[in-house]
Amino acid sequence: MPTKPKLLIDEATTVLDNFYNIKTQSIKSLPSYDDLNFLITTSTSTKVVLKVFHEEFSSDENRVSEQAELQQFWFNSGIAVPQIIKTKEGLLQKKLKTKMANGKDGECYVRLLEFIEGEMLQKLPVEEQFFSEIGEAIAKCHLLMERKGSSEKFPFTSKLKHIWSIERVVNPEWEERIATLESEETTASVKAAIKDFKEILKNNCDLPSGVVHGDLNSLNIIGEKDESGKAALKAFIDFGDVCGSALVFDLSIAVLYHMVAVFTKTSSLESVYQPISWLLRGYLHSRKLTEAEINAIYYAVRARAAQSVLGAYHTLSTEPENREYLLSEAGPAEKLLNEMQNLTKEQFLLRIIPKL
Repeated sequence: MPTKPKLLIDEATTVLDNFYNIKTQSIKSLPSYDDLNFLITTSTSTKVVLKVFHEEFSSDENRVSEQAELQQFWFNSGIAVPQIIKTKEGLLQKKLKTKMANGKDGECYVRLLEFIEGEMLQKLPVEEQFFSEIGEAIAKCHLLMERKGSSEKFPFTSKLKHIWSIERVVNPEWEERIATLESEETTASVKAAIKDFKEILKNNCDLPSGVVHGDLNSLNIIGEKDESGKAALKAFIDFGDVCGSALVFDLSIAVLYHMVAVFTKTSSLESVYQPISWLLRGYLHSRKLTEAEINAIYYAVRARAAQSVLGAYHTLSTEPENREYLLSEAGPAEKLLNEMQNLTKEQFLLRIIPKL
């Protein structure tokens, strides 16, 4: 990516010293597509993550500033997210002049985060207590953000609809990508999902809404196994897709990606529904869904699956060498989308809504 920052290990060490008065014991680069991430062990043996955002994102002052403020608001409110470590001046982030991947000079925001020990969801066991705990944590976040005054703290983000906002899947920019699909069955499923979701958006404008995470996939949920092998939630990470949306759409995105995570482990379509009922049991324990929200889940899950599939195949058309990586999550989403196309809304809800 041309606006990706170019920062050497030694330069990152200097940033830590100059911006945070932190001396490093060890430092290494972490994988990242758009940004730069470094895992640091400080001289006091504390682990932190130095994140350098790409220039295009850093230039959007309102978005990047509110994203930092939102993450810290969630942390201070008891939501399971990493804490932002402030600079010497008490700032949540600071701009750095640096070279870019295209060789030009640029300015990128730097943020220092608490490192969360653990593993990504996809590497952890599929367990009732773990999935229920995740659902309850999502509900806790939704309750906070629908509370009067919470989402209003973030006026820009509340109105934000970026390219991966689920509501935008009905727009021409996504429908144009249908031509990149390779299967007639998938093409029909994607078209049907978009058509049905358009109706949901038209007829359900009163769904409870607020600022949401927007991308609770298996890479953005960190857990940890105890001595007995049981998994527990540690944190939600990666706030690049936060936006204003219906709360049930955010929940549906989590539902889709948890289905993908289970299917990836089991290769069984039938196996995905029970864990989702565990997730929803945890959610419903803290926040009740309205009838309109329950009715929207089936359509929103399919819409996100279609969006995931379209995003992958569109990129695949220009990056065929990355097929395995691009379809690692979108491939299961494609199978699940085609499976859901053969289910009615009632059949789908019967499989996932728990009996309380």
